[in-house]
Amino acid sequence: MNITPMQLGLIGTPIQQSLSPTLHGIISLHSPYRLDQYHLIESDLTEIDAQFRSAQNLALQGMSVTIPLKQWAFHQSMIHSEQALLCGMVNALKWDQNGQLMGHNTDVYGFYRSLSSKTAFRCATILGAGGASRAVLVALLQLGVTQINCLCRRTEQMQELQAFCNRLKQSFDFSVYIGHIDTLRNHQHTEILVLTMADLSLEAYKALGIENLNENLLVYDINYGHKARVLRDYIKALGLNYQDGLLMLCHQGIKAFEWFFDLRFTPEQCLRIEEEFLLKSRNT
Repeated sequence: MNITPMQLGLIGTPIQQSLSPTLHGIISLHSPYRLDQYHLIESDLTEIDAQFRSAQNLALQGMSVTIPLKQWAFHQSMIHSEQALLCGMVNALKWDQNGQLMGHNTDVYGFYRSLSSKTAFRCATILGAGGASRAVLVALLQLGVTQINCLCRRTEQMQELQAFCNRLKQSFDFSVYIGHIDTLRNHQHTEILVLTMADLSLEAYKALGIENLNENLLVYDINYGHKARVLRDYIKALGLNYQDGLLMLCHQGIKAFEWFFDLRFTPEQCLRIEEEFLLKSRNT
């Protein structure tokens, strides 16, 4: 098999602790490509135009996008995949043969895939109403969840998420609130609580009253790293089930790599990538 060197990148902030370089390096070992260089491009919305112009000169085969740039990437893209159009968010970019920027969303698949082997859920609560919450919401519907509550911090977030749900044109019970988690309707029936906020402290999570929820609850934190580990210890001390975002990251990364290079991994390859990545990342 001929091996082709390639370059990938990640844009957003904060990204210096990102595991994406490690993940894509592992994925490439199971493909006809080898990761020659992975570029971390630190940028927020105030400097994105200049940073993105510089990134275009790197001749990347693909670029991953993280907070706070996923909606920007959607509007920047000239061609959108079906999943990108569904979410209105893009977390993967590449250029076609004519130089047109293409946008894709693999967050939905990553979240779905990370839970597809779990027991079916009927009632879910999402904490946070940013871009990630849209992908989580779509994936929950694909998993068969019929009641979704969302807790957000600002009125405009609440309005945007309600409008997004209306555009989905799917029949499900949806409620969105601002405030303490005890304000959530039927919170005692919540079977999975998805944490999408990356900037809350442990003290803020404690103030939410998570311990008042269903004792069989799965707390799913889409984040990972030191802060997630601290939260994990707190959640487990409450006697609740916990899952971090590493598996979601792994599978959205696999799907993005497939899209970058128009290839498809076998289920066996995906399992090996998952095992290698989780082993390496949890020992980091």
